[in-house]
Amino acid sequence: MQEEDLEYVQQIEQEVYSNPWPLVAFESCYAEDSYVLFLEGKVIGYVCLSVVLDECSIMNIAICHAQQGKGRGELLLRRVITLMQERSVRYIYLDVRVSNVPARSLYEKMGFRKIGLRKNYYNNPDEDAIVMALDCEDLKK
Repeated sequence: MQEEDLEYVQQIEQEVYSNPWPLVAFESCYAEDSYVLFLEGKVIGYVCLSVVLDECSIMNIAICHAQQGKGRGELLLRRVITLMQERSVRYIYLDVRVSNVPARSLYEKMGFRKIGLRKNYYNNPDEDAIVMALDCEDLKK
């Protein structure tokens, strides 16, 4: 993710999430471990990561509405997993709304497993988060 991508990333964030991150949140993380997905020269998705030693947390990930359901999220997630494996990351974590069945299905398809629940983690609307993890070692088997 580059500075010139932030406007498009913010537009997607506003479109996709009921409680979007403010622009300043993206400004603080765009230079490190944040990536965008392009289609025909246009930003259609992004992911923001936090990587510490052999663990990665997916802090934010989104695909614009027009490109959802077309395998774009899976493409972006596969790329993240590959990049993390190249960096010897063992575990990848994420939180997902209980009601976000399409995202949960994708994460499960990619090998993520439920490891916990965060009560009332989200707001607008209030909702629990499922904590999921992927052990990258499992992918080598």
